[in-house]
Order: sequence, then C-alpha cells, then structure tokens
Amino acid sequence: MRKQITGIMLIMTLILAVSAAGQEPREKTLSLSLEECILKALENNIQIAIDVLSPERSDYSVAVANEKFLPSLSISYSKRDTASASYSWLDAAEQVNTISDSVEVQLSQFVPTGGTFSINLSGYRRDTNQKFNTINPIYSNTLTFGFTQPLLRDFGLKFAKREIILARNNRDISKKTFKTSLITTINSIEDAYWGLVRSIEQLKVQQESLRLARDLLEKNRRSVEVGTMAPIEVLTAQAQVASQEASILQYEAAVKNAEDKLKNLINLASSEAARDT
Repeated sequence: MRKQITGIMLIMTLILAVSAAGQEPREKTLSLSLEECILKALENNIQIAIDVLSPERSDYSVAVANEKFLPSLSISYSKRDTASASYSWLDAAEQVNTISDSVEVQLSQFVPTGGTFSINLSGYRRDTNQKFNTINPIYSNTLTFGFTQPLLRDFGLKFAKREIILARNNRDISKKTFKTSLITTINSIEDAYWGLVRSIEQLKVQQESLRLARDLLEKNRRSVEVGTMAPIEVLTAQAQVASQEASILQYEAAVKNAEDKLKNLINLASSEAARDT
C-alpha cells in the first residue's frame, strides 16, 4: 500500500489545520512530500553534517599515511670564509685566507620491508692563498649509497604499512558510520511521515463517522416528531454523537503528536530560522 501511495506522490500537510466539523482551519500551512521531508531532514541534521566530513578526513589520513613511502629530497649548502695570521714563512705573507664551500644532496626512500634506502652526493671546494698547495682550489665529490634494514624491531611488510592499514580501516568505518546515520535518519523520517499520514486518514474516517452520526441523530429527531420512532432512539443517537466527538479529540491529539514528531526530526524550526535570516 505504501508503494501505491508513493507512486501517486501523496502530499501531506505538515502543519495541518486539524479541526472538528464546522471549525475554521489555521491559516499557515506547509505541504511537503516524503522526498522533501527527507531532504530537509538531511539538510538540517547537525550530526549528518558532521558525519559527512568524516570520510573526507579519513581520505586525507590515508593520503598522509601513504606519503611515508614517497621519496624525500634534501639539499644543504654551507660556506665558510676564514682569515688567520700567518705563523710560518711557508705560508702567505701576513694572513692566510681560506674559503670553503660544501653542498650536499640526499635522496632517501622508505621501503615496505621497514628499511631505508638513500643516495647521498656531496661536493666540496676549498680555496686558499697558502703558497705550497699543489692544487688550488681543491674540488672533491663523493657519491654514497646506503641501505639500512632492521632485522627485529620494525621489520616486515605489515609493520611498515601499519599506519596505512589503520587509516584505511578508519576510512571504511567512517563511511559505514555515515551510511548507517543516513539510513537511520531516512527510516525515522519515513516512519514518522507515514505515521502522520495514517493519523490524518484515521481522523478523516472519524470525522466522516461523526457526520453520519449527526445525520442519524437529525433523522431520528424528525422521525420522533412525526411519531414513527420512539424517543429513546434520539437518546441513543445523541450518545453515539457524543462518543464520536470524544474520539475526534483523541484523533486530533494523535495527529498533533505525529506532526510534532515529524517536525522535530526535520528540524523545521532551524530551517525556518535560517530562511528568515
């Protein structure tokens, strides 16, 4: 039956003007379909707004964890200029000047086994005014390959990727949590929506029963007046009308409670406040 009603896009009145027969309805109404109720609930739900960011944060954590296996490059440069007095006739005249330049480039890579592979290239240049330097300036370059691998602690593929595994697990958990939150919210909205629809339909049935009871009361009164019916039948019809009127009050209260439940789930007050501002 729910699918049939959904198929014809039943529109409910959220702020329903519920009244007994003959009374004027309230002026302000808001008509929402089930789909619109769900969209408003998802839009105004603060917890969902928080949960929707969790998968994005988890993706960022996975990307950060994967950066551990990206190669890193470091470059350093230093220059030193010294001047000192000459204490030997073999040196320069009065002052020994030395300029030293050094540069170092290192490329390192963390490998899945827990080790680290590195390439280091260093260069050195020294220029001085000392007399007895056969080669001046002096150039020196060194290329070094290095590999370190722990054999006990921090050894192994799973241990090296533990941060990535944890980040991926947290991402899966956050996505499932977000999905569960959506499903729970949607189910709650659907239950409250159809609960309100059911209450409205029950109220309509009760109003129709009240109308029929009043028609029967009026018919019995006319019959008593013409003498074709005993007066006791009028009293019976009046009791039936009073019972139906009492039931109307109960069904009106049920509709109001269903309205309030749905409005709280949609957080309609927050939506209207945001629209007014």
